[in-house]
Amino acid sequence: MKRWLHADADMFFAAVEMVKDPSLRGKAVVVGGVNSRHGVVSTASYEARKFGIHSAMPVAVARRLKPDAIFLEGDYAAYQTYSDKMFSLFRQYTSELHVLSIDEADLDITDTIQLFGGEEVLALRLKSDVQSQLGFSISIGVAGTRTVAKIAAAQSKPDGLTIITQGFEKAFLSDLPINVLPGIGKKSEPFFISKGFTKVKDLYGFDMAALTGLFGKYGASLWCMVQGIEEDQTSPSRPSISKEITFEEDITDQNQLISVLDHLSADLGHRLRHEKQEASCLSIKLRYANFKTITRQITLNEPIFSDEQIFYYAKWLLRKESREPVRLLGISVTNLSAGESLFLENQKERAFSKILDTIRDKYGSKTIHRYHDYKDKV
Repeated sequence: MKRWLHADADMFFAAVEMVKDPSLRGKAVVVGGVNSRHGVVSTASYEARKFGIHSAMPVAVARRLKPDAIFLEGDYAAYQTYSDKMFSLFRQYTSELHVLSIDEADLDITDTIQLFGGEEVLALRLKSDVQSQLGFSISIGVAGTRTVAKIAAAQSKPDGLTIITQGFEKAFLSDLPINVLPGIGKKSEPFFISKGFTKVKDLYGFDMAALTGLFGKYGASLWCMVQGIEEDQTSPSRPSISKEITFEEDITDQNQLISVLDHLSADLGHRLRHEKQEASCLSIKLRYANFKTITRQITLNEPIFSDEQIFYYAKWLLRKESREPVRLLGISVTNLSAGESLFLENQKERAFSKILDTIRDKYGSKTIHRYHDYKDKV
């Protein structure tokens, strides 16, 4: 049986700032777009969170809540450097590492548990390595599925460790509030409560068909989550790279959604090239406010590798869909193949992409970005 370890750095951006400047420890630190008129909070230290400051909050609101907090614009090159170091440590414990974002990852430790003397010893040693070598803490959850491991890690924050014994996933989830499940946030929680779902155990009496009838494709994912089943084990695996984001508030503005696609495309392109892969199939995923979830896919005549190509096809797929309020947006590239395309017309784009990658690798993924006029039609 699979065993997953989810590792999540605590208040990552603020933690890195404290490593750089130890005098910040124990203080209310807010990292984000503090020099922008419409900037938002990226990360707040736990001391700042006591005053109601949280990520995605406008910096102007955070300043009103805690005027004497320490507001920092953020050093994204440093965050990327520390992220890379952290993931390098993770790879010492397993070769099966699934990076989820700059500060969290899933580790398949199934085959390495015994090498370290058991799950608890492995997890504690990993926590100790990160603390001693990088200077900040991580929270860890261990379980039979990636979703339950992630929830377990969140329940133990900060600097915690929660291990869910194989077969006890449902018991662990049972009395937790419904909003611990991925995809259920502030905006959607009232909808679930109106249906009588306040705790995870309220879903246990429904089979997959019933939940699918209530919530569409998300219902099938929901059933797998609460049953402690790894969803991708129910269907044949297929190599892919994907990136998605769940919004704090539903998005209705088409240009805002295209802007998000632009940034997701940049991340995916960077990952494709870093892994020396090309993709022959691309899809987008949309989850609407009513939890209806759709995917739209295109098979390509030749493999793609660049941000620009990914963005072009993702935008084309998005503009074919209805403009309902969107809760989640994602892109996935599949049918991956190794090597570099031999098409001569791609060589100029490949050379430019390599320049982008060099800059991003050195200074951080957000330091350079292509300009696009989102109002242009494909």
